[in-house]
Amino acid sequence: MEKIEINNGKLKFERPRDFRIFSRRDFEALNRSFKGNEWACKSEEKHFLFDITWKKVPMLGGNAPIEKVAKNTEKTVAKRVPVYGKVEDVKRYIAGQEAAGFRYTYVVDDIEQMAEYIVVKIDGDLYAFSCIGRTETFDNYYNTFAKMLDSVEA
Repeated sequence: MEKIEINNGKLKFERPRDFRIFSRRDFEALNRSFKGNEWACKSEEKHFLFDITWKKVPMLGGNAPIEKVAKNTEKTVAKRVPVYGKVEDVKRYIAGQEAAGFRYTYVVDDIEQMAEYIVVKIDGDLYAFSCIGRTETFDNYYNTFAKMLDSVEA
């Protein structure tokens, strides 16, 4: 694992060395419309992607419970992805803070994908962590994502 710092050093975590860090060109190839900060890495061999986005917690609505933030995020994701299928709600702690999210499936080019999306507020910033992989191998690589989340320090 390699130590990574994002958001001007406000957040630190470990990434697997066999995952390639995304360039701006990689994000553009995915046609991402996110208007904030983003960091990602991917294993081409494992067909598995880790992604982190972050932005300042908005003044209006910034006190909303993290579960509500997760539900609103899920509504947005469900509208954007083809053939959305809810799997389960997810709760955990990240850097000592309560985090909430959801696991879902969707289909791209006739290949079923599984993803987990989890949000957390840390020191005035809202972070969204996600992992995406093929449904058939998702459980094989999910442990790596969990280790990444467990390593987060603020």
